[in-house]
Amino acid sequence: MTKVILGNDSTYFTIKSWRSKVGKADIAKWSAYLSRVKVCDSRIEGRKGP
Repeated sequence: MTKVILGNDSTYFTIKSWRSKVGKADIAKWSAYLSRVKVCDSRIEGRKGP
């Protein structure tokens, strides 16, 4: 499972892989997690990060 984020200065890749057979519950859990992954940029108001 891969998520690519195009930032202002770089491209970021977040990858989740499994070594064994994966179930639908794991795919749903990690899809939800990756949907919340964002890039922080302290130069842009509202995207400064945690």
